[in-house]
Amino acid sequence: MKISNKITIVSMAGALALIGTAFAAWQFNASVSEANASNVDVTKKTSSGTIADVATFYLTLDQSGAYWTNKSFDNSEGSILDADKVASFAFIYTGSSASKDVTDVTLSVNFEADDNITHYVSFTGGELVNIVESENVKSATYNLPALSYTAYKPSTSAAYDEMKTALEGKKVTFTLTATVGE
Repeated sequence: MKISNKITIVSMAGALALIGTAFAAWQFNASVSEANASNVDVTKKTSSGTIADVATFYLTLDQSGAYWTNKSFDNSEGSILDADKVASFAFIYTGSSASKDVTDVTLSVNFEADDNITHYVSFTGGELVNIVESENVKSATYNLPALSYTAYKPSTSAAYDEMKTALEGKKVTFTLTATVGE
């Protein structure tokens, strides 16, 4: 056998091995599209003054992990880039005429996840940090809870489809509250 035939055979075997490895990987990397369009709600509660809007973000689940992202992956394939991940958001309360002095205003954030979500994802932490008062504005940063898959992380395409169906329409709700002291 000539050397060129050996090179061709070795090259073909290498290509087949590479293709086989790629197909063996978790190939259903479109995120949970059914739930991703509206799976995070932010509600605001205050009896006086206003709470600023929070930028839209999503709970995104793919084969490499669970993330808060600023990008919806509805019906598309792609990878989650570090630039797409969200770790925190600003919480800004502006007092009204009744609450010009914000030193007596308490800020809080609570979150609840539907049971179907907590079946697949665990939430750890979540806290308000960097609380600053300036005239009639009180601001803080809310560090989002860390996310990780539970033991029910899908490992096959069928299990992934089952998770997407289970999470359709399910939500994580963050409630931002500014309580004005008396």
